[in-house]
Amino acid sequence: MPSIQIKRGAEIYPYVVDAIMPMGKGGMSQILIAHEKNQQLKVAIKISNSDHAEALRSEATILQKLDHPNVIKILPSPVASKYGLPMMRALNIKGQPWYFAMEYLDGLPLSSYVRGSKGLPEDVVVSIIEKMALALEYIHQKQIIHMDMKTENIVLRYPLKKGQLIDPVLIDFGVAAKAKDLQSDHGSLAFMPPERVQNVDGQSAPEIARIDPPKVDVYGLGVLLYETMTGRLPFGGRDKKGLTTAILNHVFTRPRVVRTDISERMEGLILDMIDADPVRRPLPADIVTETRKFSNRLTHIVSDIPILHH
Repeated sequence: MPSIQIKRGAEIYPYVVDAIMPMGKGGMSQILIAHEKNQQLKVAIKISNSDHAEALRSEATILQKLDHPNVIKILPSPVASKYGLPMMRALNIKGQPWYFAMEYLDGLPLSSYVRGSKGLPEDVVVSIIEKMALALEYIHQKQIIHMDMKTENIVLRYPLKKGQLIDPVLIDFGVAAKAKDLQSDHGSLAFMPPERVQNVDGQSAPEIARIDPPKVDVYGLGVLLYETMTGRLPFGGRDKKGLTTAILNHVFTRPRVVRTDISERMEGLILDMIDADPVRRPLPADIVTETRKFSNRLTHIVSDIPILHH
């Protein structure tokens, strides 16, 4: 589907577009950075790439239910929508696509710091994972499963610079679903647990029944943790068929082989989270408890972490 063409300076009431985010273009929607004309308040806008509102409405419905410091916040709409949601049509844009506004985050996606690195400092990662586990615990209590845990979907509220608070935020609930919708094949294959890969790969219905919804997100967070600590994915570097086989057979290199300074406690946490058996994976509350046992937890960055990708 071709993206709706939006240029800098375009008016999307009550905002003016400042930039189009390259990582947010394509697919069903795109992400814009904008400011409110009168107050200069910066926002992020998610706008549909067509005049159909179904996908955007589904995400807005989810976000409207959520209020957590480590989950992206949807902003109120200045006018009422026929859906009863904080979303509107961009009347000045050809096709009048639907959009909603979200809080602006001053940092970058975690992937901007991780991809191409040899892993981030463990003390920083512990703090990020603790807060993401708190976010998962919260959304699971609301009967929402994110289903697309990956480094691109964690954005830092502040840049990872010396003295800044470590404050990650979970974004993009576009493929989030209630537990009953876990049969869909949406999400990133590299972060899918084997029980979901079996389903996507055409396995029989009894395999679907084994899916424990919260443990799907725990597994994704575990893969994300592996990548953030090592700079590479546990099952990466393969084509789709090879990736599927590796996940189903649980074939990967242990984190401490990839990076020798990873603590035994950290490796144990990673391995527990990406266990092939969902029953053995911890719950988000267990992950929070475990991260708080680390003696090297940080609240603020002690030295700048380089940006590798914008």
